[in-house]
Amino acid sequence: MTQPRGRRICLFVVTLVIAWVSCNAQAESLGKKRIQRTDGTWITGEVEETPTEYIVRVTRSATVTIPKNQVKAVLPVEEAESPAVAEKSEHPEGTDGFADAEIEKLLEGTDIVRPVSDLELEEGELPLNEESVEEMKAIIGAAGIVTTKHVVVVYTGPEQAAKDIARRLEAVWRWNIRFMRIINLPVRLPEYKLELYYVDSREEFDALCTNVEGGPMNALGFFTPVTNRSHFYNMMSERAVKARLEYARKVGGAVRTREENLAKLWAEYQTLEVTQHELGHHIHFAIGLFPRFAFMDIVSLQAKPTWLVEGTTMQFEIPPSAEGGSFGAFNHERLHQFRRYYPKPSPDFLKLFLVDNQVWYSGGGYFYPMGWALVYYMREKKPAGLAQYYRIIAARDPGEEISYSQREREIEECFGKINQEWVDEWWDFMSKLELKRSLLPPENYP
Repeated sequence: MTQPRGRRICLFVVTLVIAWVSCNAQAESLGKKRIQRTDGTWITGEVEETPTEYIVRVTRSATVTIPKNQVKAVLPVEEAESPAVAEKSEHPEGTDGFADAEIEKLLEGTDIVRPVSDLELEEGELPLNEESVEEMKAIIGAAGIVTTKHVVVVYTGPEQAAKDIARRLEAVWRWNIRFMRIINLPVRLPEYKLELYYVDSREEFDALCTNVEGGPMNALGFFTPVTNRSHFYNMMSERAVKARLEYARKVGGAVRTREENLAKLWAEYQTLEVTQHELGHHIHFAIGLFPRFAFMDIVSLQAKPTWLVEGTTMQFEIPPSAEGGSFGAFNHERLHQFRRYYPKPSPDFLKLFLVDNQVWYSGGGYFYPMGWALVYYMREKKPAGLAQYYRIIAARDPGEEISYSQREREIEECFGKINQEWVDEWWDFMSKLELKRSLLPPENYP
């Protein structure tokens, strides 16, 4: 696992350093300063000033960029606030800072300019759409809500689970903001907090699906850009899980203990994986990685590569473990699925898969691991081309018709000609990745 992660970091280093050098060509060195931000926190380090921002090197391997409109004061170190104030955390008490520890662990020991911190994007709080939230509460009969800086969860499920989901999704938000910086796409802040349902039972979830989609769905959760909301439920209430637990309670003893442990492991893993996957979509359409209108009409839908949309959010779906989580960890479950389900494709099939969404839809969910494997390979081995392709897709206009020949030209421009050599190199790369079975969820469950 450490080798794939190391390669990923090294490949991103080049892109990040080039971007940092180009945007700081006009920077003026101010020496060591302490900057007070408008939220009251302080940053100390070697400061460079540009016409629009301050660039602070806080450690050998971390650089923070602060827009001037978020700066209250710039002081010499000896004139700054008292040590008690100066030591105030970059994440004030009560905020969700645990994901940044994962990020720092990932970057530890690498001489890399960290992606722009940009407090307005990462830490600035979005307003709550109170009218919309009241509508959500009425739809599911909820009394409670959980809010973080960027997310509101309207729930009937366990309160602590709703809080855990909201906290974890803040980490996914931060990773996505930094990902946008890596691929050099401007971030478009949504008008309001992202809205999620979390209901207590599968039956409630089916009723919610009927309200939103016209009928129950064979899914563990979903996001729809039509309402711009995500929908989840307490997975301990999944019918197959409940049936197994009911049987185990009747049998008792070691069988009951084993089944209860399996149910808990499965539910915890799937809850985070599914919510991180679907909120990945939610965030990607909210901040401009993919145009939201692409789901609104059939012409735009065809111009949006489904393998890219799904393959990208799968980079963010990994539940936290000792290896990290979200974009900072490797997706062992998807690698396991990829190796289990797919023979090596022909160049003609792979080319068709990349340019024609109907191939994806014909699989009924079969092609998710292949989408993950392609995006992972591209971010590892062809990061500049992948960033260029994201920018091409983000620039699509509503209703723009894109011919198959144009899609093929875009693919070849960004990733090279899809021939036997390309397929062999991709397949060889995937075959050498380390799979850690200890990080897989319970198999063949429920």
